[in-house]
Amino acid sequence: SNPNRSYWPDLTLWFDAPVEVCLSRVQTRNPQKDRLEQESLAFYERVRNGFKAQAHQPRIKTMDATKTVTQLADACLSLIKSRQAVG
Repeated sequence: SNPNRSYWPDLTLWFDAPVEVCLSRVQTRNPQKDRLEQESLAFYERVRNGFKAQAHQPRIKTMDATKTVTQLADACLSLIKSRQAVG
Protein backbone atom coordinates (compact mmCIF):
# COMPACT_ATOMS: atom_id res chain seq x y z
CA SER A 1 0.00 0.00 0.00
CA ASN A 2 1.34 3.41 -1.01
CA PRO A 3 0.93 5.95 1.83
CA ASN A 4 1.24 8.83 -0.68
CA ARG A 5 -1.62 7.64 -2.88
CA SER A 6 -4.62 9.93 -3.13
CA TYR A 7 -8.06 8.46 -2.82
CA TRP A 8 -11.04 9.89 -4.64
CA PRO A 9 -14.61 8.63 -4.66
CA ASP A 10 -15.92 7.03 -7.85
CA LEU A 11 -19.00 9.22 -7.66
CA THR A 12 -19.77 12.53 -6.01
CA LEU A 13 -23.29 13.91 -6.03
CA TRP A 14 -23.56 17.69 -5.94
CA PHE A 15 -27.00 18.89 -4.91
CA ASP A 16 -27.37 22.21 -6.71
CA ALA A 17 -30.12 24.79 -6.30
CA PRO A 18 -30.23 28.57 -6.66
CA VAL A 19 -28.95 30.33 -3.57
CA GLU A 20 -32.33 31.98 -2.97
CA VAL A 21 -34.02 28.55 -2.85
CA CYS A 22 -31.48 27.23 -0.36
CA LEU A 23 -31.75 30.27 1.90
CA SER A 24 -35.54 30.08 1.83
CA ARG A 25 -35.39 26.44 2.92
CA VAL A 26 -33.03 27.26 5.76
CA GLN A 27 -35.31 30.10 6.91
CA THR A 28 -38.33 27.79 6.84
CA ARG A 29 -36.52 25.09 8.77
CA ASN A 30 -35.07 27.38 11.44
CA PRO A 31 -35.68 31.15 11.55
CA GLN A 32 -32.71 31.67 13.89
CA LYS A 33 -29.59 32.18 11.79
CA ASP A 34 -26.18 30.85 12.75
CA ARG A 35 -22.90 32.50 11.72
CA LEU A 36 -22.83 31.03 8.20
CA GLU A 37 -26.48 31.72 7.55
CA GLN A 38 -25.85 35.41 8.26
CA GLU A 39 -23.44 35.68 5.32
CA SER A 40 -24.36 37.79 2.30
CA LEU A 41 -26.00 36.54 -0.87
CA ALA A 42 -22.73 37.29 -2.68
CA PHE A 43 -20.88 34.93 -0.33
CA TYR A 44 -23.25 32.08 -1.17
CA GLU A 45 -22.99 32.82 -4.88
CA ARG A 46 -19.18 32.58 -4.65
CA VAL A 47 -19.45 29.26 -2.81
CA ARG A 48 -21.91 27.89 -5.39
CA ASN A 49 -19.68 29.08 -8.24
CA GLY A 50 -16.72 27.32 -6.62
CA PHE A 51 -18.65 24.04 -6.65
CA LYS A 52 -19.79 24.67 -10.23
CA ALA A 53 -16.16 25.10 -11.27
CA GLN A 54 -15.42 21.59 -9.98
CA ALA A 55 -18.55 19.96 -11.41
CA HIS A 56 -16.96 19.36 -14.84
CA GLN A 57 -15.08 16.36 -13.47
CA PRO A 58 -16.53 13.07 -14.75
CA ARG A 59 -17.01 11.67 -11.24
CA ILE A 60 -19.13 14.65 -10.14
CA LYS A 61 -22.80 14.55 -11.06
CA THR A 62 -24.97 17.60 -10.54
CA MET A 63 -28.36 16.83 -9.04
CA ASP A 64 -31.24 19.29 -9.35
CA ALA A 65 -31.95 20.10 -5.71
CA THR A 66 -35.02 22.16 -6.58
CA LYS A 67 -36.94 18.90 -6.94
CA THR A 68 -38.89 17.31 -4.11
CA VAL A 69 -37.07 15.02 -1.70
CA THR A 70 -38.74 12.00 -3.32
CA GLN A 71 -37.85 13.08 -6.86
CA LEU A 72 -34.26 13.80 -5.85
CA ALA A 73 -33.90 10.48 -4.02
CA ASP A 74 -35.29 8.63 -7.04
CA ALA A 75 -32.86 10.43 -9.37
CA CYS A 76 -29.92 9.63 -7.08
CA LEU A 77 -30.83 5.96 -6.79
CA SER A 78 -31.33 5.69 -10.53
CA LEU A 79 -27.91 7.21 -11.19
CA ILE A 80 -26.20 4.95 -8.65
CA LYS A 81 -27.89 1.85 -10.01
CA SER A 82 -26.95 2.72 -13.59
CA ARG A 83 -23.32 3.13 -12.57
CA GLN A 84 -23.34 -0.19 -10.69
CA ALA A 85 -24.65 -1.94 -13.80
CA VAL A 86 -21.74 -0.56 -15.84
CA GLY A 87 -18.97 -0.96 -13.29
